[in-house]
Amino acid sequence: MAERYFPIIIKMSGETEVIEGQLDRLKNPRTVERINDLLPIQGKVNNYKDFQYSLIKIGLNIGKETSISEVEPGIIAYWPLNDAICIYTDAGKPYSPVNPVGIITKNLELLKKSRLSTRLKIEKA
Repeated sequence: MAERYFPIIIKMSGETEVIEGQLDRLKNPRTVERINDLLPIQGKVNNYKDFQYSLIKIGLNIGKETSISEVEPGIIAYWPLNDAICIYTDAGKPYSPVNPVGIITKNLELLKKSRLSTRLKIEKA
């Protein structure tokens, strides 16, 4: 039986503490396995409408699996329309449905305080 959870850490430029999280295969196993195989990956902080998220283009080109149209703080999701991983710091409605792939478990507030274009690196814990 395959593992359900894959622990990750997120490093931010200019920050000594790390953000902790986990990828979860339950709802979108194909997407999670492909993302886990790509780690480490890098990206930057972006804003959309009234809420902040981090966007990392990854080149998966996977369509919808089990998608959601609203997100909660700390959700890690794959956005098929933009072929990217998004980490949401606020509740909101993404531009289009996303595939939830994990959650932030520690230090989400670091990401909330980050500035636009802060560099991020997601790696296996």
